[in-house]
Amino acid sequence: DPEGLLVYTSDGHMSAAMQRRNRPRLSRADPHAVGDDEKAAAFGSYLHYSGTWSVSGGNVIHDVCHAMNPNLTGTRQVRSIALDGERLVLGAEEPLETPGATRRHRIEWRRAAR
Repeated sequence: DPEGLLVYTSDGHMSAAMQRRNRPRLSRADPHAVGDDEKAAAFGSYLHYSGTWSVSGGNVIHDVCHAMNPNLTGTRQVRSIALDGERLVLGAEEPLETPGATRRHRIEWRRAAR
């Protein structure tokens, strides 16, 4: 049951944030004061990256400058685009560590109310 916010600016910047709805709060106000298990659960239920964007050949390309997952920083994330009115569907294939295995992503975004 994900929720999030995807922002594209007219000057070519973007930001994507997704999380599980109703994520549990940390047990302490100071995130540095909680245990590694709690930190791992928080990390595993949230995704954020930002950078620049462009469109090419029916895809949107995100060049990642900042990311919660440090392995995304400096990467190029290519997403297929399907735009239908107030609905934007982005898709991608991600190679897995098993040789020849991939995972398909499909994320549907709806325009936020103004």
